[in-house]
Amino acid sequence: WLRKQSPTMLLEANGKRWRRSVRISALSIAVAVLLLIAGVIVYEFLRPQPTFILEDEDRPIGARNTSPVRGQAIMLPVLFRENQRTAEAPKRIWLSHRGERMSGAEYIHEATGISRWGVFRAPRFVGSQPGEFKSFPGKPAVALPPPRKQSGKSFTDVVRREHDATAESRQPTLTKQTLADLLHYAYGVTETRRYPGGSILLRAAASAGALYPTDMYVAIRNVEGIPPGMYYYHAANHSLVHTGSRDDVERLASASAYHGWLVNAPATIILTVMYDRTVWKYRDRSYRYVMLDAAHVAGNLTLAATALGMPYQLVGLFDDRGVSEALRLNTADEGVVLIMALGNHTKTQEMRIPAFDLPILPKSVDDMELTRLSHALTSMRWKAGSLPLSSIRFEKVPERATRQTYAMPASSTSKRDLFEVIQTRRSFREFARREVRLEDLAGIIRESYPWHNQPALAEGGHWSHLYLVVRAVTTLPAGVYVYNPESDKLELVVRGEFSRKIASAGLSQELLERAAVVFVWAIDLSRVGTLHGERDYRYGCIEIGLSGERVYLAAGARGLGACGVGAFYDDEVEELLQVRNSDRRAMYLMGIGQMR
Repeated sequence: WLRKQSPTMLLEANGKRWRRSVRISALSIAVAVLLLIAGVIVYEFLRPQPTFILEDEDRPIGARNTSPVRGQAIMLPVLFRENQRTAEAPKRIWLSHRGERMSGAEYIHEATGISRWGVFRAPRFVGSQPGEFKSFPGKPAVALPPPRKQSGKSFTDVVRREHDATAESRQPTLTKQTLADLLHYAYGVTETRRYPGGSILLRAAASAGALYPTDMYVAIRNVEGIPPGMYYYHAANHSLVHTGSRDDVERLASASAYHGWLVNAPATIILTVMYDRTVWKYRDRSYRYVMLDAAHVAGNLTLAATALGMPYQLVGLFDDRGVSEALRLNTADEGVVLIMALGNHTKTQEMRIPAFDLPILPKSVDDMELTRLSHALTSMRWKAGSLPLSSIRFEKVPERATRQTYAMPASSTSKRDLFEVIQTRRSFREFARREVRLEDLAGIIRESYPWHNQPALAEGGHWSHLYLVVRAVTTLPAGVYVYNPESDKLELVVRGEFSRKIASAGLSQELLERAAVVFVWAIDLSRVGTLHGERDYRYGCIEIGLSGERVYLAAGARGLGACGVGAFYDDEVEELLQVRNSDRRAMYLMGIGQMR
C-alpha cells in the first residue's frame, strides 16, 4: 500500500520496487531509531538509582528497607544527620547517587540540570496541562475595586523607602482598595494579548513560558469590607473567592513558624504552586521554574506593599502539610512556597519556633515525579517541642587580590511610577546592539541584589552570588565579572567577548548573544543546609527569583529591556563563570539591553 502511494520518482522504472537509494535511506533511519531506543533502555534500566542513607557523623543509625533485592528498584530510606553542637542545628538528607555522597539539595540541583547529552533524557512522568486558574463551583466571590493606576511613588523612591516601610511602628489599616492594589500589582492580569485562534492573559509577574503555576491565597482577619476567612485570588476576575472559614485562618497561623505574626496580621498572603502547569512542558527542569515564578510574584508583592505603606514579613519556614490543609490544597499536585504576613512584625531574642522534623519520603525516586520529589525533599513538619530562633551569619566575601576590580559609579534613577513599571513589564527578546550605560547597570544591580535594599526572608541568610557576562557596557571592558557586595565593586573573572559562548550555553537563544549584559545568579550549595537543612535550597531559589523580578522592573524603569532564561546547559555556564569545581551552581540567566 505504501509503495502504491509513493511518488514515481522514488520507485524503479517497473514501479514494483523502491529505488536502491531509498531502500538504503529507509534502512539507515530504521537502524538509527532502534539504536536510539536501545540507548534509552540501557540508560533507564542500568543507571544507578539514588538511595537515601540514614546516618550520623560516624555510623548508620537505622534505615527502612536497607537491603535492596536484586532486580528491584533500590529503596529510599530517609536520612537524618543531626549536628549535636547546637540545639537548633539543622537536619540534612543525604543520598548515595552514582557512587557519590550528596545532600538532598545537591541531588535536586543535579537532577533538574541540563547538559547536551542529558537534554535527550526521557522524562519519567508526563502529565497534561491543567487550567490557568482554579475553579470553586458554588463558592461566593467578593468583587474587588479596580486597581489604582498610580502609586504616587517612583520605582527608585520605593526601593529607597523599603527598609523604612518594613520598620514602621504603627499598625496601618488595610482597606479593600489597598488589598485590591496589592494583589493586582503582584499577580493581576495586565494585558490580554490576542492571536489567531485564541488569546493569552499576561500577568504582572514574569513566568517561564507564560504558564503561571503560582496561585495566591489570602487569609483575612481584619480588612474593611471583607468578612474574615480564607480566599483565593482569581486574577482573571479580579475577585476573591471564599474558600475557607476563620478556623482555616487559625490553622494557617498554627502551621507557621511565627504564629504571633499571623494572628496579629490584618491579612496574610500565601503563594502556592500547581506543579503540572509547568511540568507538562518543562518536565524535569520544572522545580527551578515554579520556585522562581513564585518568587517573581513575591518580588512584586514586596514593592507594592512598600509603595502602599504596608509593612510585612516574608516567611519561608512552616509545616508544609499543615499549611496545605489550611488552604485545602490537593497535596499530590500543589505545594506551598511562601507566606507574607502583612502588618508590623519584628523578631525578638525571646521568640521561639516549633521544633521541626524532615518529611516522610517515598521509598523510591520512581514513585514520584521529580518536581514533587524536590518539594518533598525541602519540606518540613512540626513535632513536639520548640527551638530558639536560628540565625546564620556568613563570612564576608573578600576581594580576590589577583583580580582586577572596577568601582561602580553613582546609580541612575527613575521617575516612572512603580505601578506603571509593573503594569508594563514584559519579557523583551529583541535587543539592539547598543551599549548600556554603566550608571544604569549600577542602579539595576543595587536595586535588585539581595545585599542591597531587598527584604530578606524572616529566616535570614544569603544564598546566592551574582555574575555578569558583559558585552557592551560603557567604560567597562567585555568579560565575565562577579559582583562583590561588600566592596560594591565588580571583580573581573576573565576578560573577553563571550556573548556567543553564553548564547550557545543558553540553548542557542539569540537574545543572550544580543544582550548588552547577561546576569547570572548562582546558588551557593556550601551555604545551603546551614540554617534549616534542605529547606535552605528553597530559600536560595526565592532569593534569586526576588532579585530576578526586580531586575525586570529596574531595567524597565530605565527604558531597558530584560528577559529571563531558565533553560541552559548548566555545566557550560558554570565553566564560563569558572565555578565548575566549586559549590556555586548556576540557577538563572537574564539578558538586559537596549530595546529595538
